[in-house]
Amino acid sequence: MNNRYFITFLLRQFFSQVEVKTHQKFFLLLTLTIFGSLPFTTQALTIENLINSNQLTIETQIQNQKQQIVGQPLIFTVEVSTNRWFNKGTQLKTFELTDTVILANSEITINSTKKINGRTWSSQTREITLYPTRSGEYILPSIDVLISVNTENNGVVEGIIATTEQPFTISLPEALVSLESFLVSTKVSLTIEGSLDKEHSYEIGEAITQTITINATNTPAMMIPPLATQELTGISIYQKPAQVFDKANRGELLGTRIETITYIFEQAGDYKIPQQIIYWWNTSNNKLEEIIIPESFWSVGRNKNDVNKPNNNAFSLSKEQLKHSLFISTLVIFISIVLFVLYHYKRTLFIIYSKVTQLEKRTLRHDFLQAITKQEYAKANQYLYQYSMLMQGVPKTHHSPSRLRAILNQLAFAHESINSRKINFNQQDGKALLKEITKNKMSIESSLTINKAIELNK
Repeated sequence: MNNRYFITFLLRQFFSQVEVKTHQKFFLLLTLTIFGSLPFTTQALTIENLINSNQLTIETQIQNQKQQIVGQPLIFTVEVSTNRWFNKGTQLKTFELTDTVILANSEITINSTKKINGRTWSSQTREITLYPTRSGEYILPSIDVLISVNTENNGVVEGIIATTEQPFTISLPEALVSLESFLVSTKVSLTIEGSLDKEHSYEIGEAITQTITINATNTPAMMIPPLATQELTGISIYQKPAQVFDKANRGELLGTRIETITYIFEQAGDYKIPQQIIYWWNTSNNKLEEIIIPESFWSVGRNKNDVNKPNNNAFSLSKEQLKHSLFISTLVIFISIVLFVLYHYKRTLFIIYSKVTQLEKRTLRHDFLQAITKQEYAKANQYLYQYSMLMQGVPKTHHSPSRLRAILNQLAFAHESINSRKINFNQQDGKALLKEITKNKMSIESSLTINKAIELNK
């Protein structure tokens, strides 16, 4: 029973047995209520307490082979067991170990039960697979393990326990000491698509794509060494980034590496790619084996059975180069002529551009509206006059100024007065006036009258 409830129980028993006055009883009941609502500090049960009381166990193990070599998978396990049950899954904190490869999402969880002293215990096992990349001594660091257990009398108890450091040794068989690269697997396969055919004579400009696929069981794809890069004079070789991926095949890891190479034939001749050897340590029999990518022979530009036939490919190649040079020269000359014309006739071109795009008209409209926004009505009147001249030229009829034009004139030429300050003329009025000029073709005479008024006002 919880200590707080136990003390409350004793106090209630005391009130029921002892006679007290009403006001004393009220005071004591109030005290009891406040006391019962306060949290009562008790010593919390920890994961360490469960381990010390033999209610929880944690065991770590490195499952290595008799001869654990470089590149061979090594499994590290953490088993947590309880005489009750787990509230949630056991979690291992991420860790790093130099000179090893730890695949993402490679951690495996196994839930099981076992008998201890005749009682059934729940067990959770976490497995992490490591791939050492060098020989020598290693020390697996301490790893934090988060454990959550549902106890019988204390509810859920959670905590972190750190595992102890564990040493292990990785060896390298004598047959692998002198090799720069190799892979370790129980089974390796090789497929080649698009082999170069020595019985076929290829032509200049032709291209062949070759795809080489390597599959390795119980080995991640990143542990499969890349193929050697070839260089051949007279042939362009393009190698795509390798496709590297892993997948599960009946519970076993299968690593795959796909190399795609394209050969483009640029010059005539006979070519050869030497064989490549993929060294493979077979963990099933602990022996070194080889997978061979065979050498390739082929001819470009002439039949291999007619080697004495004159070779005109050099002339054909020179002809192609001549066409390319002629195109580049023509392009350079054309660009030079265009630049010369633009430089010497830039004024004429600008005048043509201004007329086509009505640059002066658009500039006057912009300046007119800006002057209205700034309430510089005299400037606005001048811009409008220039715009009218540009739009109408020399008119043949006379028209009286419109209402909007009269308002703008009053604002432009009136002296500071109370009445003039009450007059309002905004951008919308200015746009309407511009539209009116375009539509009604205001005469130049009214514009000249306004211009005289401007000069008199000066």
